[in-house]
Amino acid sequence: FDKTKQLLGIEFGSADTVILDMKGSDGQFFKASAIFDLKVSEFFVVNGLFSLEMSTKSVALSGGGTVTTDMFAFGAGNLNAFVGVDDIGLELTDVDFQLALFREKNANGTTIPNARTWMALKASAEHAAFVGLEDIIQITGDNLMVAINIASTDSKAIDFVVTQTNLGLTIGSADTMILDMRTAGVSARGHVSISAFDFLSAEATLVFEKSQQSVTLTKDGDDADTNPDTVIVDALTIGAVDINAFVGANGDSATDRVGFEINNVDLALIAMTEHLGDASVAAGILP
Repeated sequence: FDKTKQLLGIEFGSADTVILDMKGSDGQFFKASAIFDLKVSEFFVVNGLFSLEMSTKSVALSGGGTVTTDMFAFGAGNLNAFVGVDDIGLELTDVDFQLALFREKNANGTTIPNARTWMALKASAEHAAFVGLEDIIQITGDNLMVAINIASTDSKAIDFVVTQTNLGLTIGSADTMILDMRTAGVSARGHVSISAFDFLSAEATLVFEKSQQSVTLTKDGDDADTNPDTVIVDALTIGAVDINAFVGANGDSATDRVGFEINNVDLALIAMTEHLGDASVAAGILP
């Protein structure tokens, strides 16, 4: 319809209805978006913008190369939700997310037996809290972010930055969330606080990441090879910044509390396991 208007001067629709302006280069697709306000009894309440897209997309892979895929994308923006009973439950504020699922197919549109698949999700929440029992326990999270990029069975992940830069394709939107992960992995971060009665209080910014990395090993004195050894590892990283915590009595008092207290503590833990390819596993070389 875009070329039809440019070359032939024909426009379908009008300003009083809707003007058709889809580009033929986008191929066949289905897109929809709407603002919903949904309530199921008193148990589940949600409102915000939801979007849906089903289309054919070419995406770039980490390590090089592109593939043609069938894509299903679902996102939401400025989402507020409550799940619970009688004002007791989980409350979420200003949630944005974008989920995308991909299945490889041939460039001519035909299906591939045992086709590779990919999944990616990025989500954020300004605030999350367990509400309704604040006199007993308070659990809150702020500035929460989660990013997940699942590779195919051959360990190839979608590089969304190269997909956007080289192919001109952006998955998601400013109204929901834009996928921008480059490699496979899972990461999460956010500020979390908890308090229970007058006995326990703690807060910290938590970071979690699971990914593949290349690391350099120390040299073995008996190794005649002078070149440093590098291996690919599956790494799990857990960190906490600005940990403040108190366990004891009179926790709300600045002068009379008695107990154990820590302030402004940072910590990091990383665990790594060598990543074995399919050939090593088939040969019986197990971690």
